[in-house]
Amino acid sequence: MKKSAIYFLASLALSSGCSSDESPYPPRGESASLQQEVTVSVGGDAAERNGSLLINGRYVYLRGEMNDYAVSETFRLRRDKQGWCTESVLRADWSPYKFKFADEQWTAGSNFGYAVPPGTLRESAKPVKLNPAAQFEEVSFHLKEDGVFKFCLIRDKSGDYYAQVYRLSLKEARKLGDMLRQDNGGGY
Repeated sequence: MKKSAIYFLASLALSSGCSSDESPYPPRGESASLQQEVTVSVGGDAAERNGSLLINGRYVYLRGEMNDYAVSETFRLRRDKQGWCTESVLRADWSPYKFKFADEQWTAGSNFGYAVPPGTLRESAKPVKLNPAAQFEEVSFHLKEDGVFKFCLIRDKSGDYYAQVYRLSLKEARKLGDMLRQDNGGGY
């Protein structure tokens, strides 16, 4: 019951586009007219605008079986302590999930698939090296239990990109539920 309640709260919080109060960036869904546009180069063709990753001037998203490969504000990558990340609720019985990080046009240079086969990630596994000009090389993520997961695109000091997936802790999932209650005036 406890697990189901947290899973439900986290899925609602993610679908509502909430963000943490600890983030130095404007919350998801906030009107662009209220934001001051700040773009900062992070090396090579990469830049950051208000905490979101841009490659060659295009936003990058998590695109995969968890969201039918759609481009959605909810799945746009944003600065996090691990890299540029977004969250998704996943079910173990639908595992493995195939995914890529890509812009809305699947543009070479911002279409990240695995660099070396088999391109498989498991919980607590080492990151998978990515190719930013991938065509059909989707990363597969295998999980054991339902949960909320953080998908991160990480750039190392040499400029190489990696994919890493983290399970959100119970505390982090509860925090999503708390944010949902705040946004909805205490109700669901």
